[in-house]
Amino acid sequence: MTFDEKFDRNDMAKWFYKVAIDPDLQGQSSHPPVKRHRWVNFFSYFASYNIKAVLNHVSEVHQNQKSYNGAFTSANIIFQNGAVSIVGIPTVEFTKDTCAGDFYKLYSIFKAKFAPHIPLYFDHLLGYLETCPDKANSNDEAIVAFIINHPCLQSYLSRMGQIEHLANMWHRHPGHSKMNESAMGNYSWYPLADSAPVLHDVFVYGPNGDAYFLNGTWYDLNTLYTDDAKGCLHFANNFLKHAPNSFMLHQVEAALSFNLKNFLPMILLNLARLAQKQPLGRQYIIDVLSNKLADRSTGN
Repeated sequence: MTFDEKFDRNDMAKWFYKVAIDPDLQGQSSHPPVKRHRWVNFFSYFASYNIKAVLNHVSEVHQNQKSYNGAFTSANIIFQNGAVSIVGIPTVEFTKDTCAGDFYKLYSIFKAKFAPHIPLYFDHLLGYLETCPDKANSNDEAIVAFIINHPCLQSYLSRMGQIEHLANMWHRHPGHSKMNESAMGNYSWYPLADSAPVLHDVFVYGPNGDAYFLNGTWYDLNTLYTDDAKGCLHFANNFLKHAPNSFMLHQVEAALSFNLKNFLPMILLNLARLAQKQPLGRQYIIDVLSNKLADRSTGN
């Protein structure tokens, strides 16, 4: 079965599931404020499993120092018994250029098939495949773990688990906290959390009263809510635990993903790059990036 047969447009209902985001879970930056539910797409288990299988095959070829140099099409991608192969295309030596050729071809195939429906976080994966930013390092184990288990291909429970682990990483590895923090890069998130009413309520909550914003400065804000990636992770972990129980858990996670944009894949990618350079703690980062239960069923 080819890629296009696996993802037959007549079966498009199998590719995605939708989550309704209540108006109070949306950023209210417009005037008048948002009053309607917004539906956001996520990849279904069927789609996630089979996209991962394609990425896994190409990554395995790259880790064996080979590449297809982007010479394949969707017709060459064959699914059989839950596994993927690319047939009829000879391999060449793996280099930064041949890797980029493979990734760009995957970008073109995936974009043509899925992008009109814009699953959350999918634009980040497409951007990575389009540009191949890690070049010859793209076959490193940590980078491969990030690509195959990209947040757009994970279940909401897996994304929640990653956030919880990452938010506690500094307590587990205090000797490397500064390096981890620096590796995650800059991420200014206060306006994103503050503009959505339900996120705002968790954001400003404190034991001595609500935080408040005055003359360009926040006062009495949780001291762990630093305006960077580490502080955003701490807030995200708190929000997942303390959002009102009037919302379903998958709605809470979807609202977090929707409002905070690409914060999770950005952090995970930067940590994968750190793992390449930092032997101590490398395996822990790879374990967080990976989903050990990803291959339990066929995805057919």
